[in-house]
Order: sequence, then C-alpha cells, then structure tokens
Amino acid sequence: MNGEFPLARRAARDSRLGHWLEGARASLIASWLSSAIGGVVRHTVEKFHATAVADRIRWIAITIATASIAHLGLRLMLSSTVISALPTLVFAGTAALGAVVAWQAVAFERAWRER
Repeated sequence: MNGEFPLARRAARDSRLGHWLEGARASLIASWLSSAIGGVVRHTVEKFHATAVADRIRWIAITIATASIAHLGLRLMLSSTVISALPTLVFAGTAALGAVVAWQAVAFERAWRER
C-alpha cells in the first residue's frame, strides 16, 4: 500500500463534515450511555454474559426457533410470487433444529468443548 487511505481518512476526519460527524457520534454515545433503554440493554447484556454457556445456547436456540416459526406465520401474508422464493422446509428445519439444540443444550455445549 502506498498510504493513500490513511491520508484520505485524515482529510475526512479534519474536514467540517468530519468534525460534525464526530460531534454527532459523541452526542449519540453520551445519550445512549445516559438513557434508560441503554441501561436496560447494558444490564441485559451483563446478565447474559454472567449466565452459564448452556443457558446462553438454550436462549439463542429458542430465539432462532421462535423467529423461524414466526416467519412461517408471516408467510401467510405474503404474495404467491414472494413465497416461492422462501422454502418452507428451511424455516421448519431451522425451527426444529433450534428446538433440539434448546432441549439438549448441555450436551451440545459438552460436544462443542470436546471438539
């Protein structure tokens, strides 16, 4: 590399637009850190990281299975031209796989660690 990208980044950062965007970014970060929703999200993430790995796997698997089932329900509202591009078997299989992983989360974690 001949160093053009660092020069372009520096020029963009030093421009008026760059200063404005940096100020907007700092303002958004400060707003997020002091907001109630941001606090709830941070608390939820901390609780998620404090849980056992098997419980995290179970939670993610249930979320994926639920989303797949919801998608199958939403298919009923789509037009026939769109539905043909979204195979039902993929979403049904994903829901089933999510249910199996949630059911056997401890075994799944153990098998993953032994790999």
